[in-house]
Amino acid sequence: MSHPREEAIRKMLTGQHFMHHLGFEITGIEDGLVVGEMRLHEFAFQHFGRVHGGVILTAADLVMGFAAYTRAPQEAKEYRDWE
Repeated sequence: MSHPREEAIRKMLTGQHFMHHLGFEITGIEDGLVVGEMRLHEFAFQHFGRVHGGVILTAADLVMGFAAYTRAPQEAKEYRDWE
């Protein structure tokens, strides 16, 4: 069963070019929860061999923002419509 906002979220995701560059993909959308996965490429790692914090925060920003959108009032079509 899909979330009522899944189609709108997936449409908005088409414009998330940096997300696509990173290889990040949304794999689940529920009320208040968005799950994603990312295949890590060499460019995602910093000099100590760990995933760069910017990559992690970008993924967190995406899933948290869209998870919040699943809980927004039904009349809100986009983030800017929230009060």
